[in-house]
Amino acid sequence: MTKKNSIIIIILLFALSAKGQTIGHVTVKTWPNDMKSAFSFTFDDCFKSQYDYALPVLNSFGFKGTFYVIAEEPTEQGEPLNWRYATWDQFREIAQQGHEIGSHSMTHPHLQTLQTGDINTPNTIYYELYQSKKLIENKIPGIKVITFAYPYTEYNPTVISIAGQYYEASRRGNGIPNNSVITGTDWQKINSYEVQFNLPRDIVNDDNDELNEIENTLQNEVIDNGKWGMLFAHEVLPFSQIPDAVAAGYWYPMSTEWLNAFCQWMKNKSDNNDIWVNTVANVTKYIKERENFVANVVSVTDTLIVLSLIDNLDDTIFNYPLTLDIQVPSVWETVLIKQGGITIPTDSIFVAGNNTYVRTKIIPDAGNISLKKDATTGIAINNNIPIEYKLMQNYPNPFNPSTKIGYIIPFESKVSIKIFNLLGQEIKELQGSTESAGYHEVLFNASNLASGIYFYKIVAISTNGKNIFVDTKKLNFTK
Repeated sequence: MTKKNSIIIIILLFALSAKGQTIGHVTVKTWPNDMKSAFSFTFDDCFKSQYDYALPVLNSFGFKGTFYVIAEEPTEQGEPLNWRYATWDQFREIAQQGHEIGSHSMTHPHLQTLQTGDINTPNTIYYELYQSKKLIENKIPGIKVITFAYPYTEYNPTVISIAGQYYEASRRGNGIPNNSVITGTDWQKINSYEVQFNLPRDIVNDDNDELNEIENTLQNEVIDNGKWGMLFAHEVLPFSQIPDAVAAGYWYPMSTEWLNAFCQWMKNKSDNNDIWVNTVANVTKYIKERENFVANVVSVTDTLIVLSLIDNLDDTIFNYPLTLDIQVPSVWETVLIKQGGITIPTDSIFVAGNNTYVRTKIIPDAGNISLKKDATTGIAINNNIPIEYKLMQNYPNPFNPSTKIGYIIPFESKVSIKIFNLLGQEIKELQGSTESAGYHEVLFNASNLASGIYFYKIVAISTNGKNIFVDTKKLNFTK
């Protein structure tokens, strides 16, 4: 940069500051999309019922959950099935659908009763925490196991110290919400809420008091205070199986009817921008990136702003986009945003007080950000360009014989949409081509199929190969 250009930039910044503006100033939102709060679903002990019943419920609402695996329990294809536990194939499928797989130790011991030991000595704390992480990552290639759930929700200072060596966050019980800012060893003491269903449980409505309790808790303690709530559960079964499960000593089994009703309440809150629902890993990433985020103005002209955005965290783990408001000159009506040469979608340009801002999502450490005043290809004020992938619930549902499936893609992407039956067998491919960014619909005609429940799955890969989206939802065909 020449001395003359430097003087011009200084003069411009001085002029803007004199008007009460700081062009290029960046504000990171507490939660993505400026949601009011956050929430995570977690499921312990790797039960097959979670794959059979909890997973379809979460998928039907577009929610992603965290499944904590006791690493020694799942089996591979051809091996004898292990009691009530899911298989590695099923956990690979869960991970492929965008859910998180976390560690629940190797054998589910009482960790605080074990010797410290080392990573190669069974029945020691180091072995349980390290080997479970490595085994899960080996069995499910491509994932990083970054969160842990304490068996029996038990821990002590030694367990906390060792957990912090291998995991970004560790979950306990405690029942209270987590603050939006978490520091130090508190990351190894993340709080969660367990629903303990009271007896009798003879009919579905017997569980309504627990449903009302958690909804009130989330509204009053989480949403109204901008905090992070978390639920943990074990077996999830149709209510018709609950009495037998209780009689067999299952630990507070949750009914699919209860989970479905709770998810519907959560979906309404999410759609109202009250609560962001995501995995423990993604919430952890967002908070740590937000709290370590540093933005610097590299250069400013009347048509171009260049920013440096860093967090100094491990980029192989911390790659979740932060929601940012960036101040731009009030005369800008359209903005083209790029990071590392790639165009970045944005919500809109909006005015707050006397200042103008652009809201967008940026991954720290992924290259400098350029914001360019652009009258032809930029994003105009209040132009709702999609900022994330989303698979919509089909409509109508139930349907006969046709239904529409909508989906949103923020980048040009190769999109595949396929229909599957309850056995996981592919029935039909509805879409298999490259699509431009925006909202799209496909029509599914099921007139040649039997009535019943089917699933539709989207796999979208951006043409630059940097974004992959997978989601599955349920549809109901009724002749």
